[in-house]
Amino acid sequence: MQPIPFSYSRGLDRARALWDDARTLYLRARHGWAPRDVWSLDHYLNRVLSGALEHLANTTHGTPNGYPYPVPHVRDGESMRPYRDGDDPNDVVTDHERWQTDLRRWALVFREAADDSDIFQDGSPFATIEGQLVEMQRRSDALRKVLAEMTPWWEALWD
Repeated sequence: MQPIPFSYSRGLDRARALWDDARTLYLRARHGWAPRDVWSLDHYLNRVLSGALEHLANTTHGTPNGYPYPVPHVRDGESMRPYRDGDDPNDVVTDHERWQTDLRRWALVFREAADDSDIFQDGSPFATIEGQLVEMQRRSDALRKVLAEMTPWWEALWD
């Protein structure tokens, strides 16, 4: 019995990989995720959120009412004060530019959290184990901070 030439087995591996990719695409289209995504769900969600937030920042047509204040504010002379009954709802201050800037900043944090390969590359600025640990902790802290910032605006993440 002759062994299968390497090129045939390589073709079989390619066909299997193509089938796995097609199955993954189908499952993502049908369910929004695939079993392959669950292996590293945090990285998958970070990649999805970074791309989606960047797209939202580039295509948004509105801003949550009163952003960036959790309680809507109105101008009162030179200062700001919380919205009260009797104030004109059209006077609520909303900062559209800051919304777009924050969406982009959040996207960057998710992108950094999704790809930590730059930390471990040869010649990276994080050459020592201590440097790598410090950078990983910085990214983790930034991600937690962004998640806390996003929480009040979660329902407003739509275009």
